[in-house]
Amino acid sequence: MRLVRLCLCVAGVVLLAYLVFRVGTQPILEALSRLAWWQFALLCLPYALIMAVDTLGWRYAFTRDRVPFLALFGARAAGDALNLVTAVASGGG
Repeated sequence: MRLVRLCLCVAGVVLLAYLVFRVGTQPILEALSRLAWWQFALLCLPYALIMAVDTLGWRYAFTRDRVPFLALFGARAAGDALNLVTAVASGGG
């Protein structure tokens, strides 16, 4: 399992590097330079709050087998990431 995780991490970094190379760093830096810190927080905070509340719901739904919050949050984030990048939508993640 550790080898699979390492391979997936390396594949993600390679894909990100390829996309940055393909798009170029100039457009990315221009877009990030126009974004203020409060705009970034305004975009990310509601979604992070929704994910945290949803994760708490899953944690309290299964009272017999307690899973740590961070493990569930990671699984939730991985599921959302899979949903966003694949064609299976909400059925895959």
